[in-house]
Parts: sequence; structure tokens; C-alpha cells
Amino acid sequence: MKLARSANAHADLQRTLQLSPKSPLVSHAHGALWLALEFPALPLLAMGLTTPSSPPLAVSLVRKHRPQVLVADRKAHKAGITCGMSVTAAMALCPTLQVRRYDAVLEDGALQGLAAWANRYTSSISVQPPRG
Repeated sequence: MKLARSANAHADLQRTLQLSPKSPLVSHAHGALWLALEFPALPLLAMGLTTPSSPPLAVSLVRKHRPQVLVADRKAHKAGITCGMSVTAAMALCPTLQVRRYDAVLEDGALQGLAAWANRYTSSISVQPPRG
């Protein structure tokens, strides 16, 4: 996402986002200020299933012929669930874990929604497809 350039834009952005001066997320490229945003929990958030009263939740993806945890919510993390863990191991650690299959269409829709929101602030947006 390209942002408008001003004399203090880089410093203001670093303070606002609490980024270090060497952060790889913010850079000056060809005289413009660029910001890279990553949403690792987007597959989970796109499903809209996380509420304070919901059970632990994870999104799975089949890799190398076995289902693995792609992303998990905070409750699942507290139970010891980590990304890349097999779904079987995750279920053994947390029997109440709810596992949903990764949905690239939902994630892409959420990503396009974020891009539309960001378009209010800049006309130069580059979106990478879902990582599934």
C-alpha cells in the first residue's frame, strides 16, 4: 500500500504503528513511502466464528497429505495449539477444539474488503492472493 509522502510521514507512521526505524514493513522506495501489511489471522477472521463464548477454533489446510493447523485463535493458542501442528495432535491437546477447513474464497473476499477500505486513503494498492 503506497501512502502519501510528507516531510514527517515516515516518522509519524513509525510512531503510530510502533515500528522500529529498521522495520521491514515501512520503506522509502523511489521517493515514495510504502507500507506492507500482513494479516496472518485473516483465514480465521474471515469465517466470523470467533466470539468470547465460542470454543477454541482453528483453521486447517491439507499439506503433504495431512491436515495441519493453518491458524488458531487465542483460546487455542492458550491450549498449546500452534501453526503447522497436525490437526490430530491439536485435537489431542484440546478436545473442545473446533476445526474448520481453510476457505480461500472467504479469505480473498475479506482481503478485497480490506483493500477497498485502504483505497479510501491511497489509490496505489497491491494485494497478494490468499496464502492457502
